[in-house]
Amino acid sequence: MQLVLVTDVAFWNRSIGSEARVYELAHFLSSQFSLGVFFIDKDGSYKKPDIPYHISSSSDPDLQTSKKTPSSKDKSKSNLEAFGKFCQKHKPLVGIYEYLKLDEYAHIPNAPQIKILDSHDLFSARTKTFRRFSRKHFIEMTEHEELERFNEFNTVVAIQAEDIGFIKSALGEDRALYVPFSMEYRAKTHRNKVKSIVMVGGNSPMNADGFRWFLSQIWPLVRREGISVEVCGDVCKSLPKNDKSVNLHGRVTTERLLEIYDNADIAINPVFYGGGLKIKTVEYAANGLPSVCTPEAVRGIRRTDHDPFIVASTRAEFSEGLSRLITDLDSRLQLASECEPFIDRNYSGRETRELASYIASSIEALS
Repeated sequence: MQLVLVTDVAFWNRSIGSEARVYELAHFLSSQFSLGVFFIDKDGSYKKPDIPYHISSSSDPDLQTSKKTPSSKDKSKSNLEAFGKFCQKHKPLVGIYEYLKLDEYAHIPNAPQIKILDSHDLFSARTKTFRRFSRKHFIEMTEHEELERFNEFNTVVAIQAEDIGFIKSALGEDRALYVPFSMEYRAKTHRNKVKSIVMVGGNSPMNADGFRWFLSQIWPLVRREGISVEVCGDVCKSLPKNDKSVNLHGRVTTERLLEIYDNADIAINPVFYGGGLKIKTVEYAANGLPSVCTPEAVRGIRRTDHDPFIVASTRAEFSEGLSRLITDLDSRLQLASECEPFIDRNYSGRETRELASYIASSIEALS
């Protein structure tokens, strides 16, 4: 085994943006290297997925160091020991660790020699933005603390250009890679009359607050007979269920989500705080959907004058932008026509190939 991807995210479900991104990354890397996945089964709910490369779980019997089921207190230690046994058995040369919260796995004695951190977001940036809205992030740290932990890795991967500048200035030009993710554009047929507006998100505080704001402050201003709002993802758990024009689907399969996208006319992303790239904004464009977004919902995206979304900073701008797309077919089709070039410009996978090149040269250097 050349490469192991270490994660606690069941990315093969692809039901939220972060899962879809890791899935695409793993799928590409498995075509270039002998790839294995080590999944950290924190709650015992793991079921082996149907994916075309090796996967082991921290709960696999052959990776246990004790016959006793570990208590919740000892679970973290047991998971680390299981990864140690995994590395002894498969001897991966390179390890990719999904998010900084898993950095302790990179530092056990048998861990792969080349250590790559896929940072996804900067926790220090999230800490700041959450505090601005009187929210507490589940992992809080300063920039200094985060960079100290970054420095333990050979290379740090970031998914947005503004993060890369920050990391390179601290660690050096050769220790950071910009790898947003890759998506394929899906051609879409657009109908003349709007019938469906879609929004998708996990049950994070920023999604819950943003989606509730939309349903209470925007939707009453723009709703029309015959138009529904389709909400997908675990964010539905935090939303009111008293509006017949709002359908709460909850977490859906990838196939079902694509069906909902195909039937939708407009997408929205109303989050107003958070941190990092909003993958769903990009996913909307990849599925041919024009969208209305807050500035936070497009943060981290390389902007041009030909983007497939309207950016609205206020309640009035958001309702006006959405109303325009509902009533003006030409405006909607014009934005939709920007979707494919937007994906090709920014998310065609060029940067992922640069990561593969780095991994290949690292493996060669170890030979």
